[in-house]
Amino acid sequence: MTLESNGSSFGGHHGVVFEQHPPGMLVQFDIRHDDDGWTVYDRLTDEPAVVDGHASTKLSRADAEEIADLLNTLALLKPDPARNRH
Repeated sequence: MTLESNGSSFGGHHGVVFEQHPPGMLVQFDIRHDDDGWTVYDRLTDEPAVVDGHASTKLSRADAEEIADLLNTLALLKPDPARNRH
């Protein structure tokens, strides 16, 4: 289940996605609260994001938000081969 907001939180329900971006903004990485803290996950695979060989799980909310922001920035900067086709 995905809940969208403009930065407000929704009480910490297990399995609920805490959307950190404006509605309609497409991002690949987001965060969600789980039993052991916060997880950065890849929205394309619905799996935890892997950074330097380590799953981004059991994080503080601040660390998860920072990692998700950095991964989304890197994803935006990564060249898209589909855009370079002529």
